Amino acid sequence: MKDLLAPRHRPLLDGLGARRTLFAFDYDGTLAPIVRDAARARMRAATKRRLVALASRRPVVLVTGRALADLAPLVEGVPTAARIGNHGLEWEGEGLPRCDRAVVELAAPRVAGWLDAMQPLEALGIRVEDKRLSLSLHLRGASPLTRDRVHREAVRLPGARLVPGKEVLNVLPEVGLDKGSALQLIGRAVGCEALLFAGDDVTDEDVFTRSVPWPLVAIHVGSGPSAAEYRLRSQGRIDELLDALLLALDRTEPAAAASE
Repeated sequence: MKDLLAPRHRPLLDGLGARRTLFAFDYDGTLAPIVRDAARARMRAATKRRLVALASRRPVVLVTGRALADLAPLVEGVPTAARIGNHGLEWEGEGLPRCDRAVVELAAPRVAGWLDAMQPLEALGIRVEDKRLSLSLHLRGASPLTRDRVHREAVRLPGARLVPGKEVLNVLPEVGLDKGSALQLIGRAVGCEALLFAGDDVTDEDVFTRSVPWPLVAIHVGSGPSAAEYRLRSQGRIDELLDALLLALDRTEPAAAASE
């Protein structure tokens, strides 16, 4: 994978600045560091300041595996065009089409049934997080034997898609929606001409591997394999990326205005 912040990629960034680009970012592990207590996963003040500056100039979408209600207090004050939660199963934004009610009506009772089946795992120290449209089975501190038990129980759940993450096993309903399909829908709704997406986890690969009708700049944050073309070596470099995007807008916006 290529380092997007290398000087040779400045023309690519300028091209994003000259178009109506939709800038999309995963939250945990991308905009905010991974922490033991997810409720404390806050963006650094410098990151938030840069994100607000970008969102005031171009449409910005926040993408997360969290439920949207859980994300909201963490990103208060950020003027987003849209927010995507539950790995693409829910979204919100002014002027956007509503989430598919049929999908929600199918997913919610299915997840409720899974919750009943998985709650006995809490006796083994596994936190079972109910996000209404999906479950997260938190594995931090679990032994290899316990992790194997969790996986054996999860694979028995009917209609479930299992997606391992960082110290978590995500249990998602197979209903044809993911982060990639939700971003594609929102991109069309806002009339974007290019898409940049940065993410660090397994479900972010649903964006990296999706065919979209615009140029896609896909950025994997951190180490490990990915289908993304570009990489940020660590979450700590997200401020550098945001600075580079803001500078690209500074360089290209006057020229774009002059051509109108």
